Amino acid sequence: MHEFIESHLRYLVADRLGVGDQELVPDVDLREDLAVDSLDLLELVLAVEAEFGIALPERVLDRVRRYGDLVEATVALVHLRRQAEQPDDPPACITAHIVPPEGQGGELDRVGWLTPYTAQTIGEDALR
Repeated sequence: MHEFIESHLRYLVADRLGVGDQELVPDVDLREDLAVDSLDLLELVLAVEAEFGIALPERVLDRVRRYGDLVEATVALVHLRRQAEQPDDPPACITAHIVPPEGQGGELDRVGWLTPYTAQTIGEDALR
């Protein structure tokens, strides 16, 4: 994942700053070596946030001096976002046996992952 993010970030930074991608080595200083000013950095941050679906907090940006710092911060934030999107445990597997009122045939069994959709479906089946 690191290589994937770094290659996209390399293209994005090179395009936004108008530099060659070969200049973007981990130790290159954004302000000193690439002459990035505060407006350039703001535009770059907005582009990175939009591209990767993350928010780069100001406290993180204060520590970004080199291109490698930007890569590491972006990789870490993308990783955190993905962890937050993925539940730790899969939903429980449930079985529902629905029996109609006496005298009416047609019992119904449902098996599935306990999701809002499954709960709604079982509830609707029970009301029929």
